[in-house]
Amino acid sequence: SISFADAKDMIALTLTKMANGGIQDHLGGGFHRYSTDAKWHVPHFEKMLYNQSLFAESYLHAYQNTQTETYRQTVEDLLQFVSTSMTDANGGFYSAIDAETDAEEGAHYIWAESEIRNIIGSDTDLLFEAFALAPVPDTQAGALYRIQSDADLAQEKDMPTTEIHGQISKLRSRLLEERNTRKFPLLDDKIITGWNGLMIAAYAQSARILNRPQDVATAQKAAAFILNNLQDESGTLYRIYHSNQRKIPAYQEDYAYFIRGLIELYRTTNKISFLNEAEHLTKQMNIRFGDPDKGGYFFTPSD
Repeated sequence: SISFADAKDMIALTLTKMANGGIQDHLGGGFHRYSTDAKWHVPHFEKMLYNQSLFAESYLHAYQNTQTETYRQTVEDLLQFVSTSMTDANGGFYSAIDAETDAEEGAHYIWAESEIRNIIGSDTDLLFEAFALAPVPDTQAGALYRIQSDADLAQEKDMPTTEIHGQISKLRSRLLEERNTRKFPLLDDKIITGWNGLMIAAYAQSARILNRPQDVATAQKAAAFILNNLQDESGTLYRIYHSNQRKIPAYQEDYAYFIRGLIELYRTTNKISFLNEAEHLTKQMNIRFGDPDKGGYFFTPSD
Protein backbone atom coordinates (compact mmCIF):
# COMPACT_ATOMS: atom_id res chain seq x y z
CA SER A 1 0.00 0.00 0.00
CA ILE A 2 1.07 3.59 -0.60
CA SER A 3 1.72 5.93 2.31
CA PHE A 4 0.18 9.38 2.70
CA ALA A 5 3.64 10.94 2.35
CA ASP A 6 4.29 9.01 -0.87
CA ALA A 7 0.93 10.09 -2.25
CA LYS A 8 1.71 13.75 -1.49
CA ASP A 9 5.10 13.40 -3.20
CA MET A 10 3.48 11.88 -6.28
CA ILE A 11 0.91 14.68 -6.45
CA ALA A 12 3.57 17.36 -6.00
CA LEU A 13 5.77 15.83 -8.70
CA THR A 14 2.94 15.65 -11.21
CA LEU A 15 1.60 19.13 -10.52
CA THR A 16 5.09 20.65 -10.65
CA LYS A 17 5.94 18.90 -13.94
CA MET A 18 2.64 20.04 -15.47
CA ALA A 19 3.14 23.62 -14.27
CA ASN A 20 6.64 23.65 -15.78
CA GLY A 21 5.68 21.81 -18.97
CA GLY A 22 4.55 23.12 -22.30
CA ILE A 23 1.03 21.97 -21.42
CA GLN A 24 0.80 25.23 -19.46
CA ASP A 25 0.69 28.39 -21.54
CA HIS A 26 3.59 30.28 -19.94
CA LEU A 27 2.76 33.52 -21.72
CA GLY A 28 -1.04 33.76 -21.70
CA GLY A 29 -1.90 31.52 -18.76
CA GLY A 30 -4.13 28.47 -18.59
CA PHE A 31 -3.59 24.90 -19.74
CA HIS A 32 -3.82 23.17 -23.07
CA ARG A 33 -5.97 20.07 -23.32
CA TYR A 34 -3.42 17.27 -22.94
CA SER A 35 0.22 16.38 -23.48
CA THR A 36 1.46 14.36 -26.46
CA ASP A 37 4.58 13.19 -24.62
CA ALA A 38 5.43 11.70 -21.22
CA LYS A 39 7.20 14.83 -19.93
CA TRP A 40 4.27 17.25 -20.47
CA HIS A 41 6.42 19.25 -22.93
CA VAL A 42 4.40 19.26 -26.17
CA PRO A 43 0.64 19.73 -25.83
CA HIS A 44 -2.37 19.36 -28.02
CA PHE A 45 -3.00 23.09 -28.03
CA GLU A 46 -6.78 23.20 -27.56
CA LYS A 47 -7.96 24.90 -24.37
CA MET A 48 -11.14 23.60 -22.74
CA LEU A 49 -13.08 25.39 -20.01
CA TYR A 50 -13.55 22.26 -17.89
CA ASN A 51 -9.79 21.63 -17.94
CA GLN A 52 -9.15 25.14 -16.63
CA SER A 53 -11.58 24.62 -13.74
CA LEU A 54 -10.14 21.27 -12.67
CA PHE A 55 -6.53 22.43 -13.00
CA ALA A 56 -7.36 25.50 -10.92
CA GLU A 57 -8.88 23.38 -8.15
CA SER A 58 -5.94 20.96 -8.14
CA TYR A 59 -3.39 23.75 -7.81
CA LEU A 60 -5.50 25.60 -5.25
CA HIS A 61 -5.69 22.56 -2.99
CA ALA A 62 -1.98 21.85 -3.49
CA TYR A 63 -1.13 25.43 -2.55
CA GLN A 64 -3.39 25.19 0.49
CA ASN A 65 -1.48 22.11 1.67
CA THR A 66 2.09 23.09 0.73
CA GLN A 67 2.22 26.90 0.34
CA THR A 68 4.29 26.32 -2.82
CA GLU A 69 4.50 29.65 -4.61
CA THR A 70 4.51 28.07 -8.09
CA TYR A 71 1.07 26.61 -7.43
CA ARG A 72 -0.39 29.95 -6.38
CA GLN A 73 1.09 31.71 -9.42
CA THR A 74 -0.25 28.98 -11.70
CA VAL A 75 -3.79 29.53 -10.39
CA GLU A 76 -3.57 33.31 -10.70
CA ASP A 77 -2.27 33.12 -14.29
CA LEU A 78 -4.98 30.59 -15.19
CA LEU A 79 -7.84 32.64 -13.76
CA GLN A 80 -6.51 35.79 -15.40
CA PHE A 81 -6.54 33.94 -18.73
CA VAL A 82 -10.12 32.71 -18.26
CA SER A 83 -11.30 36.16 -17.20
CA THR A 84 -9.76 37.90 -20.21
CA SER A 85 -10.11 35.28 -22.96
CA MET A 86 -12.98 32.90 -22.09
CA THR A 87 -15.55 35.12 -20.36
CA ASP A 88 -18.61 36.73 -21.93
CA ALA A 89 -19.27 40.39 -21.18
CA ASN A 90 -22.40 39.30 -19.28
CA GLY A 91 -20.50 36.86 -17.08
CA GLY A 92 -20.83 33.39 -18.63
CA PHE A 93 -17.74 31.35 -19.50
CA TYR A 94 -17.06 30.20 -23.07
CA SER A 95 -16.42 26.52 -23.71
CA ALA A 96 -13.17 26.23 -25.70
CA ILE A 97 -10.40 27.75 -27.80
CA ASP A 98 -9.32 25.72 -30.83
CA ALA A 99 -5.85 24.18 -31.22
CA GLU A 100 -5.36 25.17 -34.84
CA THR A 101 -4.87 28.43 -36.69
CA ASP A 102 -5.42 28.14 -40.45
CA ALA A 103 -5.36 24.33 -40.05
CA GLU A 104 -1.92 24.35 -38.38
CA GLU A 105 -1.77 22.80 -34.90
CA GLY A 106 -0.39 25.22 -32.30
CA ALA A 107 0.55 27.90 -34.84
CA HIS A 108 -0.55 30.69 -32.51
CA TYR A 109 1.60 29.43 -29.63
CA ILE A 110 4.90 28.05 -30.95
CA TRP A 111 8.24 29.78 -31.51
CA ALA A 112 11.46 29.45 -33.45
CA GLU A 113 14.50 30.35 -31.35
CA SER A 114 15.60 32.91 -33.96
CA GLU A 115 12.19 34.58 -33.69
CA ILE A 116 12.55 34.93 -29.92
CA ARG A 117 16.09 36.34 -30.28
CA ASN A 118 14.83 38.98 -32.73
CA ILE A 119 12.12 40.06 -30.27
CA ILE A 120 14.04 39.88 -26.97
CA GLY A 121 17.51 40.82 -28.18
CA SER A 122 20.29 40.90 -25.61
CA ASP A 123 18.06 39.50 -22.85
CA THR A 124 17.36 36.26 -24.72
CA ASP A 125 20.04 34.31 -22.83
CA LEU A 126 18.31 35.14 -19.53
CA LEU A 127 14.99 33.91 -20.93
CA PHE A 128 16.61 30.63 -21.99
CA GLU A 129 18.01 30.13 -18.52
CA ALA A 130 14.39 29.94 -17.36
CA PHE A 131 12.76 28.34 -20.42
CA ALA A 132 13.53 25.95 -23.25
CA LEU A 133 11.80 25.02 -26.51
CA ALA A 134 10.42 21.51 -27.01
CA PRO A 135 10.32 20.68 -30.76
CA VAL A 136 6.78 20.42 -32.09
CA PRO A 137 6.43 17.65 -34.70
CA ASP A 138 5.99 18.71 -38.33
CA THR A 139 7.10 22.29 -37.61
CA GLN A 140 10.35 24.24 -37.37
CA ALA A 141 9.31 25.65 -34.00
CA GLY A 142 8.88 24.65 -30.38
CA ALA A 143 6.67 24.93 -27.32
CA LEU A 144 8.00 26.92 -24.36
CA TYR A 145 8.48 24.96 -21.17
CA ARG A 146 10.08 25.91 -17.86
CA ILE A 147 13.51 24.52 -16.92
CA GLN A 148 14.30 26.66 -13.89
CA SER A 149 12.10 28.55 -11.44
CA ASP A 150 12.57 32.23 -10.62
CA ALA A 151 13.68 31.24 -7.11
CA ASP A 152 16.32 28.77 -8.36
CA LEU A 153 17.55 31.23 -10.97
CA ALA A 154 17.82 33.96 -8.34
CA GLN A 155 19.82 31.67 -6.07
CA GLU A 156 22.14 30.75 -8.93
CA LYS A 157 22.75 34.42 -9.72
CA ASP A 158 22.79 35.52 -6.07
CA MET A 159 20.00 38.01 -6.70
CA PRO A 160 16.66 38.65 -4.97
CA THR A 161 13.89 36.42 -6.29
CA THR A 162 11.62 39.45 -6.74
CA GLU A 163 14.17 41.04 -9.08
CA ILE A 164 14.51 37.91 -11.23
CA HIS A 165 10.74 37.47 -11.25
CA GLY A 166 10.33 41.04 -12.49
CA GLN A 167 12.88 40.54 -15.27
CA ILE A 168 11.41 37.24 -16.45
CA SER A 169 7.87 38.65 -16.29
CA LYS A 170 8.90 41.54 -18.57
CA LEU A 171 10.39 39.11 -21.11
CA ARG A 172 7.26 36.95 -21.03
CA SER A 173 5.13 40.07 -21.53
CA ARG A 174 7.19 41.09 -24.57
CA LEU A 175 6.69 37.68 -26.15
CA LEU A 176 2.97 37.72 -25.34
CA GLU A 177 2.62 41.17 -26.89
CA GLU A 178 4.21 39.84 -30.07
CA ARG A 179 2.09 36.67 -29.98
CA ASN A 180 -1.05 38.77 -29.73
CA THR A 181 -0.30 40.21 -33.17
CA ARG A 182 -0.71 36.71 -34.65
CA LYS A 183 -4.03 35.38 -35.85
CA PHE A 184 -5.97 33.86 -32.93
CA PRO A 185 -7.43 30.36 -32.93
CA LEU A 186 -11.19 30.00 -33.18
CA LEU A 187 -13.12 30.69 -29.97
CA ASP A 188 -16.05 28.37 -29.27
CA ASP A 189 -18.37 30.82 -27.54
CA LYS A 190 -21.04 28.36 -26.44
CA ILE A 191 -21.82 28.73 -22.74
CA ILE A 192 -22.37 25.28 -21.20
CA THR A 193 -24.14 25.13 -17.83
CA GLY A 194 -22.19 22.23 -16.29
CA TRP A 195 -18.79 23.56 -17.31
CA ASN A 196 -19.76 26.99 -15.97
CA GLY A 197 -20.64 25.32 -12.67
CA LEU A 198 -17.14 23.82 -12.51
CA MET A 199 -15.54 27.19 -13.23
CA ILE A 200 -17.76 28.99 -10.71
CA ALA A 201 -16.60 26.50 -8.06
CA ALA A 202 -12.96 27.17 -8.94
CA TYR A 203 -13.33 30.96 -8.73
CA ALA A 204 -15.25 30.73 -5.46
CA GLN A 205 -12.55 28.54 -3.92
CA SER A 206 -9.79 30.84 -5.18
CA ALA A 207 -11.51 33.80 -3.53
CA ARG A 208 -11.55 31.86 -0.25
CA ILE A 209 -8.11 30.22 -0.35
CA LEU A 210 -6.08 33.03 -1.96
CA ASN A 211 -8.12 35.92 -0.54
CA ARG A 212 -8.96 37.32 -3.98
CA PRO A 213 -12.25 39.26 -3.79
CA GLN A 214 -12.25 39.79 -7.56
CA ASP A 215 -12.73 36.05 -8.00
CA VAL A 216 -15.91 35.87 -5.95
CA ALA A 217 -17.29 38.74 -8.01
CA THR A 218 -16.52 36.78 -11.19
CA ALA A 219 -18.16 33.65 -9.77
CA GLN A 220 -21.29 35.52 -8.70
CA LYS A 221 -21.66 37.18 -12.11
CA ALA A 222 -21.38 33.80 -13.84
CA ALA A 223 -23.92 32.22 -11.49
CA ALA A 224 -26.34 35.08 -12.14
CA PHE A 225 -25.86 34.58 -15.90
CA ILE A 226 -26.82 30.89 -15.65
CA LEU A 227 -29.80 31.55 -13.38
CA ASN A 228 -31.09 34.37 -15.60
CA ASN A 229 -30.42 32.88 -19.03
CA LEU A 230 -30.35 29.10 -18.71
CA GLN A 231 -33.35 28.51 -16.48
CA ASP A 232 -36.97 28.81 -17.57
CA GLU A 233 -40.03 29.89 -15.59
CA SER A 234 -40.64 26.36 -14.30
CA GLY A 235 -37.11 26.12 -12.89
CA THR A 236 -35.86 23.77 -15.63
CA LEU A 237 -32.18 24.21 -16.47
CA TYR A 238 -30.90 24.24 -20.03
CA ARG A 239 -27.47 23.02 -21.16
CA ILE A 240 -26.29 25.49 -23.81
CA TYR A 241 -26.57 29.24 -24.39
CA HIS A 242 -25.51 30.54 -27.80
CA SER A 243 -26.54 33.41 -30.08
CA ASN A 244 -28.85 34.79 -27.36
CA GLN A 245 -30.79 31.52 -27.12
CA ARG A 246 -30.87 28.68 -24.61
CA LYS A 247 -30.86 25.21 -26.13
CA ILE A 248 -31.26 21.58 -25.03
CA PRO A 249 -32.65 20.70 -21.58
CA ALA A 250 -29.75 20.19 -19.15
CA TYR A 251 -28.25 16.78 -18.42
CA GLN A 252 -27.76 15.47 -14.91
CA GLU A 253 -24.13 16.63 -14.91
CA ASP A 254 -25.23 20.21 -15.65
CA TYR A 255 -27.40 20.19 -12.54
CA ALA A 256 -24.73 18.51 -10.41
CA TYR A 257 -21.85 20.78 -11.44
CA PHE A 258 -23.89 23.96 -11.23
CA ILE A 259 -25.26 22.95 -7.83
CA ARG A 260 -21.68 22.42 -6.68
CA GLY A 261 -20.70 25.87 -7.95
CA LEU A 262 -23.57 27.42 -5.99
CA ILE A 263 -22.53 25.55 -2.82
CA GLU A 264 -18.93 26.78 -3.17
CA LEU A 265 -20.29 30.31 -3.60
CA TYR A 266 -22.32 29.88 -0.41
CA ARG A 267 -19.21 28.66 1.44
CA THR A 268 -17.31 31.74 0.30
CA THR A 269 -20.00 34.39 0.74
CA ASN A 270 -22.39 32.95 3.37
CA LYS A 271 -25.24 34.26 1.18
CA ILE A 272 -28.21 32.02 1.87
CA SER A 273 -29.64 32.70 -1.61
CA PHE A 274 -26.96 30.48 -3.16
CA LEU A 275 -27.81 27.63 -0.79
CA ASN A 276 -31.53 28.05 -1.51
CA GLU A 277 -30.90 27.88 -5.28
CA ALA A 278 -28.74 24.78 -4.79
CA GLU A 279 -31.49 23.12 -2.75
CA HIS A 280 -34.14 23.97 -5.34
CA LEU A 281 -32.03 22.56 -8.19
CA THR A 282 -31.21 19.43 -6.21
CA LYS A 283 -34.93 18.73 -5.82
CA GLN A 284 -35.38 19.28 -9.56
CA MET A 285 -32.45 16.97 -10.29
CA ASN A 286 -33.89 14.24 -8.07
CA ILE A 287 -37.26 14.43 -9.84
CA ARG A 288 -35.88 14.60 -13.37
CA PHE A 289 -32.96 12.16 -13.16
CA GLY A 290 -33.31 10.05 -10.04
CA ASP A 291 -33.92 6.30 -10.34
CA PRO A 292 -36.64 5.70 -7.73
CA ASP A 293 -36.27 1.91 -7.94
CA LYS A 294 -32.54 1.27 -7.82
CA GLY A 295 -31.08 4.62 -6.68
CA GLY A 296 -28.50 6.73 -8.48
CA TYR A 297 -29.14 9.07 -11.39
CA PHE A 298 -29.77 8.73 -15.10
CA PHE A 299 -27.76 10.96 -17.43
CA THR A 300 -30.79 12.32 -19.30
CA PRO A 301 -34.16 13.39 -17.89
CA SER A 302 -37.11 11.10 -17.32
CA ASP A 303 -39.12 12.60 -20.21
